Amino acid sequence: MNEIIKIDSDSKVSGRELHDWLEVSEKFSDWMKRMIEYGFTAGIDFDSFSEKSDKPTGGRPSVGYRITIDMAKEICMIQRTDKVSRLDSISSNVNGDLSWQVFLMTVT
Repeated sequence: MNEIIKIDSDSKVSGRELHDWLEVSEKFSDWMKRMIEYGFTAGIDFDSFSEKSDKPTGGRPSVGYRITIDMAKEICMIQRTDKVSRLDSISSNVNGDLSWQVFLMTVT
């Protein structure tokens, strides 16, 4: 079964989808703030936006992030999960940038 991380028309991916795919146990907002501290720049590497609450009673909107493919790649390398290790072995045999884009579109 393939897992999908969609690339939008601006060649960016959802930070939340990447977080879920990496199976990070840390709360998304805390994790994303920590990842940004690695030297990523708002407006260049990522964009943030308000997301409506899914709760039926409303609530405070959460912050979503659209991140570049390069930022997603760097975050994956920082996380060093089993999934990323498998990708490393695949991408070493293929053109790096292209393999990461294919990886983000159809993660196996």
